[in-house]
Amino acid sequence: MSSKTTTEYEGWLSYPILFGVRGNVSGLSSRYRVYTSHGSSIRVYQCLHCVVDKPHGAQKSKEKSRILPKSNWHSHIHYKLRMNSMRACLFLLCLWFVSIQAFAVEKEYRKQLAGPPSEFHLHVLPDPSTQLQDEDSAFFELSLQIDPEDEESLAVSAPLVVDSTATFAFAVVSKYESVIKAELTDARGDSVDLGVYASTNEHFPVGDYKIPTTIYVIPNPVQGTWNLTLRSNPSAALDRQRISEIAAESDPNVAVLLWLDNGFEIYTHLTTYDNYEGSEIGLVATTKDKSNRMFEGRATVETAVMDLTLPSGATVAVTMKDDGFHPLDEVANDGIFVGTIVASEEGSYKAKASLGGIHSDGTPFIRTTQHVINVVERLLTLTGDAFSHSSESVKDRMDVRLVVDPNANATQRRGEKVYRAHAEVYGTNLAGEKVPVAWIGGMTHLEEKDGKETLKLSLDMRWAAMANATAPFVLENVYVQDPESQIPLSRKQSMKLDTPSIVAEYFFTAVERPTTITKEMRRGRAPEGLLPKRSAEAKKGLMLLHGYCSTENPWSDSKDLFTNGYYFLNPSASITNEQFAAKVIEFGKSNGLTAYAIIGHSQGGMVATHILNYYFTGLDNLDTNKRLVQSVGTPYQGTTAAGSAANMAKSFGVACGSNFDLSIDGAKLWLSGISADTRENVYYYTTAYPDGGFFGDYCSLPMNLILQYPNDGTTEIKYADLPGANNMGTTKKWCHTKDMKYASQCTDKTRNALMNKNAASN
Repeated sequence: MSSKTTTEYEGWLSYPILFGVRGNVSGLSSRYRVYTSHGSSIRVYQCLHCVVDKPHGAQKSKEKSRILPKSNWHSHIHYKLRMNSMRACLFLLCLWFVSIQAFAVEKEYRKQLAGPPSEFHLHVLPDPSTQLQDEDSAFFELSLQIDPEDEESLAVSAPLVVDSTATFAFAVVSKYESVIKAELTDARGDSVDLGVYASTNEHFPVGDYKIPTTIYVIPNPVQGTWNLTLRSNPSAALDRQRISEIAAESDPNVAVLLWLDNGFEIYTHLTTYDNYEGSEIGLVATTKDKSNRMFEGRATVETAVMDLTLPSGATVAVTMKDDGFHPLDEVANDGIFVGTIVASEEGSYKAKASLGGIHSDGTPFIRTTQHVINVVERLLTLTGDAFSHSSESVKDRMDVRLVVDPNANATQRRGEKVYRAHAEVYGTNLAGEKVPVAWIGGMTHLEEKDGKETLKLSLDMRWAAMANATAPFVLENVYVQDPESQIPLSRKQSMKLDTPSIVAEYFFTAVERPTTITKEMRRGRAPEGLLPKRSAEAKKGLMLLHGYCSTENPWSDSKDLFTNGYYFLNPSASITNEQFAAKVIEFGKSNGLTAYAIIGHSQGGMVATHILNYYFTGLDNLDTNKRLVQSVGTPYQGTTAAGSAANMAKSFGVACGSNFDLSIDGAKLWLSGISADTRENVYYYTTAYPDGGFFGDYCSLPMNLILQYPNDGTTEIKYADLPGANNMGTTKKWCHTKDMKYASQCTDKTRNALMNKNAASN
């Protein structure tokens, strides 16, 4: 039996702020390293024989440490090192430089991706109008205020618009859930005994955080407007100071989710993915019957509003219009409403669309959906020019240079800022006809070539040989994405690729036509010496990744089942797939791993796929007859709850914010870069509760107000599918995380043992 060892790793708990820049500090010098911690203190290690960039605690036996106040830790270090003012500035500048490089992956690791024309469709950027989000519920936020009738208590009221005669349910989600009580009157004004309908001790999950929730399920309701009042419970014995503090909170501290069982829904989508500061962003909304996606006049919309929370925290309410003047609403009064606003800030916007009105029988209704909208600085644009030349490093490859027009910030970040570029290559056959050659893509950076600012891609000319194609070449479906936000920065439908005749002639005559597509044609050639040869000398391991907003590694409970397990942890984090990937790659290096497989939970599965797709790492140094990437509960196509989770996190002080990569829109944009070659090496598992419908079984009852069945309490099976990958099936009675109705899917010993057995690292 093989020996089993485990290695724990904990990511940095918080980050210093230097010159306004946040980042990781993993090493300062051969004498000092700094690590921040929760609270108001900072730990400073004096390293007697330290190696810079070792993980926290790697050489505790050779380090002396002191706990210093964060407010003046730098003064202590300056004094200890006896720095003069110039050396102190250099010291802080080094910290800043390390911090901005924290998420970068060295350019030598980047794969030069390519594939045949049959895969062109996989890499077309999605149309936002096809990424519909539909809900049969409504979400609204409230703020507890001092009760005008009793200054020693808190209260807030809200209408509940009920248009179902079968059942309706509502959830009260609040960090103060234990000290408030709910009072309800129906549409006739009669008081409702909520104790009969309450399901207590529930929670709304935001990653590993659980926000206290009470669910009320009310059968056979009277249609109309009900009234919900929330009051502080006298038994909670809140003093006046505490009541005043709660009432003064700037963010909402109560959320109400209302679900209605009558088949009537709102569905919405973003107006565009070209979301730049200074550009127009917004939502499109309409209502529908579940049986028919078209608007048929069953309901009259009387109010249509888009509520936006800006990155700065400011809020804006925008009236959505059905006047036929917007390109996405070509006909007035057709039931399609559009709301837009000019984006005044960069960052993550939280958007809620609300449609209210009356059904044909006069019954009122309200439905809402929630979205995350990323807005970025437009760092560069494609000029429409492109040129090529022989590769400077690899024989039989042609470098393709996309000429761009960068702004000042992009120029300053040349070589540091990473972009994802893509193009379809067409050539000319001997008959003079245009023929498809291949798609090319990958991560790249801004660099100057022949006096022009360019982004470099690479084409293995064996693709041209397979297509019997030569110059002139044309590029189509060309675009550049920001991998930190997934937002397309620039697109061109077509551009001519200038190719020197001597280069074209050489490739056409010198490159042999291959009979099969090789890995090198698909991924490029790994830099010499970057990866060790497959041998007994390679240090192998199985890396286990957590997901979004995790406080612990969920695989740690099954350490006895994983061979050579390495448990990554970056606690309470909400970061992009690209940022997450950089941390995981660095984690592998810090543990000396030269060959590894990955098992990922939730977002961790997307991250593992991202690494395999874009970067040469230890994943590429294993036998692919076994499994490189396996995942459980991963929302490869996003999750409906992403917008709700973002609002909950903000309102209730959860450390994690919105994550566009996990939204339906962000995930689809991310998927446009994942190659068929990568997908073939991904094996994914899903779980769900046993029975269908809201009133069957469940993993998280509050999440059932938002998610579609089947789901695992966070990830819907509908959106867990990764086309082209290996679907290993859905197991019932396992949920996404701990403290749900059934056990965490990461603790299934049978599946864990099977994944360990099949991992390519074993």
